[in-house]
Amino acid sequence: MPRYMLSSLFLVLLILTACGRTKEPPPTPTAVPLLATSTPASALPTATPAPTAAPPTPAPESIIPAPQDVQDLQARIPALATRAAEFATVIASDVPVLPLPAETLDEQQRRAQEIALAAPQFTQYTHALLDGSPLRSEVFNVLPLRPDSITAATQVCAGQNTCYRVELYNYALNLTSIAVVDTATGTVLDVQHLQDMQPELPPALAELAQQIALNAPETATELGYKPSDVTMPNVKTALNNSACEESKHLCVAPTFLVGDRALWAIVDLTDNQLVGLRWTALGDFSAGRPTQELVQLEEIFDEYCNTINSLEQDGWRLDYVLTGSDGLRISDVTFNGAPVLDSAKVVDFHVSYSSQEGFGYSDAVGCPAFSSSAVVASGPPEVEELGGDGGPAGFAVIQDYRHPLWPAPCNYHYVQRYEFYADGSFRVVVSNLGRGCGNDGTYR
Repeated sequence: MPRYMLSSLFLVLLILTACGRTKEPPPTPTAVPLLATSTPASALPTATPAPTAAPPTPAPESIIPAPQDVQDLQARIPALATRAAEFATVIASDVPVLPLPAETLDEQQRRAQEIALAAPQFTQYTHALLDGSPLRSEVFNVLPLRPDSITAATQVCAGQNTCYRVELYNYALNLTSIAVVDTATGTVLDVQHLQDMQPELPPALAELAQQIALNAPETATELGYKPSDVTMPNVKTALNNSACEESKHLCVAPTFLVGDRALWAIVDLTDNQLVGLRWTALGDFSAGRPTQELVQLEEIFDEYCNTINSLEQDGWRLDYVLTGSDGLRISDVTFNGAPVLDSAKVVDFHVSYSSQEGFGYSDAVGCPAFSSSAVVASGPPEVEELGGDGGPAGFAVIQDYRHPLWPAPCNYHYVQRYEFYADGSFRVVVSNLGRGCGNDGTYR
């Protein structure tokens, strides 16, 4: 089959999938938080310390814990009691939405949140349509609008740093509402309501999921000791025959590393309960330790996340930019002046560790700062010449994404490629280099 036919099929799948996704959150060119440019040996992940006694033999299937008493949970996890009181207060108000705490936002973000929550078109689904009863809703993110997220409705934001994207999650409807706000004029420029979509978690919710997993007695029973360390607390997941899948609840999977195995603790953040435990095998990773120094992330942010770049080569012309959660997006692609693609991007990497039980991770890839991505760009985009080995002439635009501690367990590494050939054909390629949280993962 010709390359362009394969590419067309692949892009159709990407475009269909992208129709249900939120756009990626965006940033301003100031105050860029940086990750470490190198990883000291002391920061490398190690297996969670365990007692000398052998832990229980892992069950080959998922363990489904019984629901825990809410008052008992709140007594063991003070953050749950605090959230319950906060929700009780806002549910009784005219706008039943739990906002992000003011102390976690800067002045512009606070103003953007206030403008959005005052807009009826943004909060219209926070009450039940039939009886008007309040529905539990929460602001997850307030982030600067990225250049790649600007649409016809938000064109006024081009070149400005006063526009913000406010993301609201409705637990009852599993609905994400997105408002684009211009803080300079105090107006809401655009609103979208996306059914069956979940935004990326704010840090406080990731911490809450971690506390639920750490304090569940079933976790200690499976491990054979009370744990104190966990990884991947903010990555969304699912589990068949649980409320995560059947009721479309918001679920994440904090994971415990024990020797050559990983215990997944699947936490339902809609009901604030541990709903499943599952073991996976990691395989041998004795040789896998990160050594390569990462590129300065400020450069990546300024030049490739906050700026749309252009490329002309071999008759091709295209724009490209790193998005917040949809990888490297190319747009306005032409060949010898003829239009070829409006845009293309990678929506998600879905990693399944069981075809029967349906649990795994949904990995977003993208910008290393002001981003909702689980796996971020580890360097700038690269252009590679093709045809040197006798193959068709052309070039490829390549973007690498990896966890800082890859290739240690539960650290992921993805590569995205757009290949353009001198004969006018093109191909879209994505690759997974592991290592993941199991040795039997299926990547889509």
